[in-house]
Amino acid sequence: MNTVRKYPVGIQTFSEIRKGNYVYIDKTDLVWEMTRMKYVFLSRPRRFGKSLLTTTLDSYFKVQKELFERLKIMDLETEWEQYPVLHFDMSGVRHLPVEDVRAEIVRQIVPLERVYPNFRNPFLCLRREPQDRAVAAVFPKSQT
Repeated sequence: MNTVRKYPVGIQTFSEIRKGNYVYIDKTDLVWEMTRMKYVFLSRPRRFGKSLLTTTLDSYFKVQKELFERLKIMDLETEWEQYPVLHFDMSGVRHLPVEDVRAEIVRQIVPLERVYPNFRNPFLCLRREPQDRAVAAVFPKSQT
């Protein structure tokens, strides 16, 4: 007997969709491919699935394999290595001066420093550029 499944209207998180048994179009093979690319730039309009994609990546990098049962990625991934996931919500800083944006970034970094003690150095450091008052995120080149 077929189980009636609901559409995830208004639900934007991968874990909630999977745990709630909502309809989910499996594109995890594309997520797996994307994680093997050197650079990825995502530019999509509103309501285009960016939040769902980022929460899918969050679950993938946190190795929440139970959420991926019966999905394509289970046939592709063989190593399931856990990585730190850093989430910055910048939705509240629209139209703010640079210094306020910088303060918001620092506010969001403080709790991450407790979870990842080496977070600020060498992985990410924020600095103020005196010539243009910009905030720069500096990612050192990989040692590989």
